[in-house]
Amino acid sequence: MSDDHIWQTLVLQYIVSSISIYRRRRGGMVLDTTDQLEFKNFIHSSLDDFYHRWAKRLPELELRETLQSKNTSLLRVVGVQRVSEISVEILRSYVFSTEEITFGQEELTEYPTLYSKLVPLVQNYVGQHRVEFEREWHKAINRFDYNFFYNFCNPDWSTNWEKLLRFSTGRENLPWISRDDLVFVTKYWDDDEDYKDMDDFDSNSEG
Repeated sequence: MSDDHIWQTLVLQYIVSSISIYRRRRGGMVLDTTDQLEFKNFIHSSLDDFYHRWAKRLPELELRETLQSKNTSLLRVVGVQRVSEISVEILRSYVFSTEEITFGQEELTEYPTLYSKLVPLVQNYVGQHRVEFEREWHKAINRFDYNFFYNFCNPDWSTNWEKLLRFSTGRENLPWISRDDLVFVTKYWDDDEDYKDMDDFDSNSEG
C-alpha cells in the first residue's frame, strides 16, 4: 500500500467517524446523503478542518514523542520490516488515536451507498489546505525515517526490535540520537586536522 493511499484511507476513516459523531450529537438524526449539496458541503468542511489542523501539527511531530504512545510489538507481529513502512504506520496510528477515529458499522446502516459517494469526494477535493497537508505528511515520514535509522537500526540496518520495544514502553531511559548530534559529529570530522590528513594519505595511497 502506497504512502498516499494510506493517508487517503485515514482521511476516509475520519470522515466516516465524523458522520457517526454528527448522528450522535443530533440525537440520532441521519445526515441526508440524498441532498447532494448538503452532503458535499459537510464532507468538504470536514476535510478542510482535518487538513488545516494537521498541516499545522505535523511539522511539530517527532518520532520520539509518537513512539511513547505506540504499541510497537504489533508492528513486529504483523511483519512490518522496512523503516518507511514502520514510520508510516506509527504516524498513521498517532493521527488515528489523536482524532479518536471510530467505526460506527452498527450506526451507519442508514447509509448503504456511503462509501461509493465518499471515495470520489475525498479523492477529488483539493480545498485550501490539502496540498500543504500532503507536503507536511511526506516531510514527517522523512523525518521519522531519519530518526529511526540512527536510533533503532542494527549495524546491518535491520530493525532493533528489542530496543524499539524498550523505548516505546518507557521501561528504560534510553539515549536518543538527534539530528543536532549528527551535525555536530560531521562538523567535528570536517574540522579535525588528523582526519583530513588521513583522507590525504588515502588519496596518495590510491595514486
